[in-house]
Amino acid sequence: MMSSKSAFNKTLVIAAALLLILAGCGAKKDLNNDETIPAVGDLPEKLKVVTTIYPIYDFTRNVAGEHAEVIPLIPPGAEPHGWEPTPQDLKVIQAADVFVYNGGMVEYWVDQVLDSINHPQLIKVEAIAGLELMPYSHDHFHDHSHGHDHGHNHDQEKSVEGDAHDHAHDHAHDHAHDHDHDHDHEHAHDAHAEEHGHDKEAHGEAHVHDHSEDNDTHNEEHAQDAHHEENGHDHDHGHGEGELDPHVWTDPVLAQKQVMNIMEGLAQADPDHKHEYQKNAEEYIAKLQDLDKAFREMAANAKRKEFVVQHAAFGYLAERYGLIQLPIAGLSPEQEPSPSQMADIVKFVKENEVGTLFFETLADAKIAAVLAQETGAKTAVLNPIEGLTADEAGQNLDYIAIMKENLSALQDALNE
Repeated sequence: MMSSKSAFNKTLVIAAALLLILAGCGAKKDLNNDETIPAVGDLPEKLKVVTTIYPIYDFTRNVAGEHAEVIPLIPPGAEPHGWEPTPQDLKVIQAADVFVYNGGMVEYWVDQVLDSINHPQLIKVEAIAGLELMPYSHDHFHDHSHGHDHGHNHDQEKSVEGDAHDHAHDHAHDHAHDHDHDHDHEHAHDAHAEEHGHDKEAHGEAHVHDHSEDNDTHNEEHAQDAHHEENGHDHDHGHGEGELDPHVWTDPVLAQKQVMNIMEGLAQADPDHKHEYQKNAEEYIAKLQDLDKAFREMAANAKRKEFVVQHAAFGYLAERYGLIQLPIAGLSPEQEPSPSQMADIVKFVKENEVGTLFFETLADAKIAAVLAQETGAKTAVLNPIEGLTADEAGQNLDYIAIMKENLSALQDALNE
C-alpha cells in the first residue's frame, strides 16, 4: 500500500534538504541487461537522462542511442502504481540533465518531487503532452451484462477508427521529418493540464517543460500541501471514477507521439545531436507502425471483441482497434472489485463463454485465479508493460517484444 500523504511529504522535505549537502549517488541497473550502469555523477560527458516507468525508459533509450545515458528510476519487479521515490532517487534526478516521465496518475508523485528539488536547468519532458486522455468508468461488466448491444456495427466503427488512425499514423511519421507541432484534434489534454495545474501557454511548452522560474526558495512542506489542495488530488486513494487514464503507451499510434515528445526534449537539451535524435526517432517509429499494422490485422479478423483483463490498462489499445476492454480492477491493480462487481464479472464470463481471463506479471493475480476457478476459464498473461519483472529484464525483453507477445495472446483469446 502507498504511504500516507503526510509521510511522503515529510520524506520529500528531508530528501530536499539532504540534496544540498550530500554528493554522489548510487548505481542503477539497466532494465534490459544484467550490467550495473554507472552512477549519474560518474557518467561520461553525455546527456544524463532519468526516466520513470518502463515504456518511457525504453522509448527514451531508443531515441537517445549512444548520445545519452538513460537511467530507469523504477527498478525491475516494482509495481509502479504503488512505487515511491526514495531520497536516493531524488539525488539521481537532481544530477540529471533531462527528466522524462509519462504524466498522469501512474506517477502520482512527480509534481511533488519536481517541486521539492532545486534544479533550474533540468529539462522536464511529459510524454503524454498534447495527447487526448480518456476518462475511466468502472461499470464495464454491469453495462455489458444488462442490455449491452453486441450486435452493433463493428465494421462501421472500424472504418471511422481507421480514418482517425490513418490521420494519427501519418501525422506521427511526418512529424519525425517535418517536426509539425499542430496537434489539431488533441484538445482534451488542456483539461488534463488544467487539472494538474500546468499552464502551457506556448505550444512548445506543451511538449517540454523548463520550469527554471519555479524554483524560488519556499517552505517545501507547505508548498506540497498547497499543491495537493489546489489540484484536488488525494493520491492515497488511488484512481477513481472519472480519473483520466494514463496508459497511452499501450496504443502503438499514441506511443509514436510519445516518442516524438521525448525526441524534442532530448534535442532541446542537446542540440548538437538533434539530427541523430530525429533519425533514431524515425527508425523506432517505423517499428511502432509495423506493430500497429499487425494489431489492426489481428483485430479485424477476430471472432469476438471483448477481452477480460486484470486492470484497466488497455483502454487505448481497445479503442484504437475496435475492441472492448473489460477490467476486473480499475486504473490501478490495487483496486479490487466489490462483491456486486465480482458477480457481474462471473455472470458475463459464463453467459458469453469467455475462455481466457488475462492477468499481469507484476500484480497479484489471486482475483483472476478465483474467477477462473469459478467460471472454468483459463488464465493467460496480457502485459501492460508498466514495468518488467527481474526475469523479463534478464531475457532482454523490451516494449516491442512484449507487445508482440500481447498481440499473440489477444489473437488466441479473441478467436476461441
